[in-house]
Amino acid sequence: MKKEMINNRMKAIALILIIAGFIIFLGFIVKAQGSIETEFSTSTTLPYCDIETSSIWWWNSNGLPSEDNCYYENVAEGSSNSCCPQDEVCNIGSGKCEPSSYSIEYCPDYKTEAQCESYSSNVAHADVGLKIAPLTCRSAWRDDSSGKTCDYYFSSCRCQWNSTASECESSYKFEKDCDEDITPIATCVYNTVKGNCTAGFRTTSWTATLTEGTVPEGLTCDSGTKSAKCSFSELGFFSTAGIIAVVALIIIFYAFFHKKFRRK
Repeated sequence: MKKEMINNRMKAIALILIIAGFIIFLGFIVKAQGSIETEFSTSTTLPYCDIETSSIWWWNSNGLPSEDNCYYENVAEGSSNSCCPQDEVCNIGSGKCEPSSYSIEYCPDYKTEAQCESYSSNVAHADVGLKIAPLTCRSAWRDDSSGKTCDYYFSSCRCQWNSTASECESSYKFEKDCDEDITPIATCVYNTVKGNCTAGFRTTSWTATLTEGTVPEGLTCDSGTKSAKCSFSELGFFSTAGIIAVVALIIIFYAFFHKKFRRK
């Protein structure tokens, strides 16, 4: 009888560990699905930040981890000056990536000018991408109908500090390259307001301002509103309170099985 009780207890513990492991694994899957794909060339002569798999500066086909060297004044076109994972910020003074005390999803999540100007490329691309969907900051197309071969592309998507409003905004610059004759076409700035996460969804609204040029066909610079699922970190399930709740449930679950098997 005693041996049977021990076996049943071990089965209950194993089941609890499997459930806890599955919850943690699910968390990593959701987080990975929220990552932004980054395409870049490693042959640039100036540093280019890659945070698709880890935070690395690339140039001249060489890679340098950026955790302890997160800021460069001069960087390749399309790259931010800082290079840190999305949930971390660059301390320009120390040159080290540091954990953020809050979730960073879009540009307005940066609360200071220093954080905004040392933005993560993934954050800027996610912010602008929300407004120009189904296009992305990596979208480009070619047109040779005028007799010249012209490439149209986003030369930059970035976060920038609005000193008047003391807010971090996002912007894109769109250009065309006709036989190596590069011409700016449009610059659009977005001021974004994130609503609260309610029932798993959040409404995000923004005001768009065309500060330069004319928006070409197929692209937009419009104010708007979108409702989307809250980011994984905002759901609160893996917050401190969420972890305490999970531990409490595991204890209750274990106590129930222990009492049940003890009666047997």
